[in-house]
Amino acid sequence: MEHDGEFDAGASAGRVLLHIWSALEDGVKSGSPFNLLQLASMDEANKPAVRTIVLRQFRRTPGELFFVTEAGSRKVAQILLNNEVSLVGYDASTWSQIRLSGQAYVVSDEQERLLQWTKLSDRTRRSFFPCVESPKADDKIPEESGAPTRRGSIPPTAFALVKVRLCAAEFLDISKEEHLQYNFARSENVWTGGRTNPIA
Repeated sequence: MEHDGEFDAGASAGRVLLHIWSALEDGVKSGSPFNLLQLASMDEANKPAVRTIVLRQFRRTPGELFFVTEAGSRKVAQILLNNEVSLVGYDASTWSQIRLSGQAYVVSDEQERLLQWTKLSDRTRRSFFPCVESPKADDKIPEESGAPTRRGSIPPTAFALVKVRLCAAEFLDISKEEHLQYNFARSENVWTGGRTNPIA
């Protein structure tokens, strides 16, 4: 019908929904079109605040995505006040957009936090520790003294894992003259939806 990633007007809603899930699963890979998503939340003055987050994990069932951030960040404070959020990503190679909405939660489960922490690169882990001055020549470095390194295996309190439980998803394809838009919503754990007329 069309090459992978493109759809014509006859594409089934189920196929489009599966494409959204596959794109988000691939989005956890660095360099993937949906690895970087724009997250919108409401600030303390009830005004929209948008920033870029890195997609760390997506679970097709039950429809959840995860990202990490500083526990003291403004986005965490905003989520604690109002956990309704929206996300959007764009694939320039296929001229397609995925827009999501749901409820965000700061994960407290230590096993979940540890699982995500161990998947991070050393560079990302180090960013959650306070900067320290270089040791003097006569100081022992942590590896020599046997003390735990800043890369440690236990997530620090500054590390926040955020889960977004999705309740709506939209796919928009503007690669052709006839733009294609599909909207889906979740009721309980069942997703339903179909093609709609594109609205800005």
